[in-house]
Amino acid sequence: MEIDVNEVFDTDSDQSVDFEIIFASVMASTLLAISGISPSLDKWSVFAALGLLLFTMTRRMAIDNPYSAEDKIMVGSIIFIFVLTAYGVVYISIYLTSMFQQWIDIAYLPVISLFLFILPYAALLLYEFVYRDFFLWASIITYNKTEGASYGQKLIDISLSASTINQNEIPEPLKNINSSETPTINTGQRIGITMAIIAFMGILYAITWILTYYVIDMEFVQALLLLASSMPLMGMLEFWYSRHGNSSHSDLTSLYLRIPYFTVVLLTVYRGQF
Repeated sequence: MEIDVNEVFDTDSDQSVDFEIIFASVMASTLLAISGISPSLDKWSVFAALGLLLFTMTRRMAIDNPYSAEDKIMVGSIIFIFVLTAYGVVYISIYLTSMFQQWIDIAYLPVISLFLFILPYAALLLYEFVYRDFFLWASIITYNKTEGASYGQKLIDISLSASTINQNEIPEPLKNINSSETPTINTGQRIGITMAIIAFMGILYAITWILTYYVIDMEFVQALLLLASSMPLMGMLEFWYSRHGNSSHSDLTSLYLRIPYFTVVLLTVYRGQF
């Protein structure tokens, strides 16, 4: 039997859509505030900002209207919101890359890829430190997806062990799926271990990019590495909109969403050079 994420975190559709509206407003304002960094993308940033506001407004109207085709509107609109949010994050990463390149003369693609790879991990680490429920959410999703498989149970135990929440605060449904006692590790140690892992992955990824870009110089391999660097962002947005937004995790992992996601990320990164 699956665990209901909304029930564990006590959220409802009104709260979720309100969050989407607020987040869309923040993202739209940011896109408009930092425009001017890429002539080929600036006009698309305006459309992205307006699109985020329009689609979140549409979702709010669908919930408020008892006669609307709510399910179709919610499932269809989240694809656009997800992709436009991804565009926004990539555009912000391009902005950070341009600032970084003012200090250090380094190629564009390796830097933007590293930003896309590291920023989601850093954001989720900060989120866990402040709100303490990312690893709880990850445990629920893993449990629902793996259906009792042994590897899934190991991932659940790791997630609950990494959580910054106290063991006596773990929600009852998660206590029932935890096969072992959470080890006694304080918050500082957990964050330190997590940061060390992220730093190691970032260094390994940077070395791979340097070898590929400056030694091998294969555009196909570079495109594959760019796709790999966008995976953490995709996972972060899946968490963001399934935890706080009005969408299920399964809706956010469909092929109909992932194809436009990767397409937009790749095109935005490459167009950001001009």
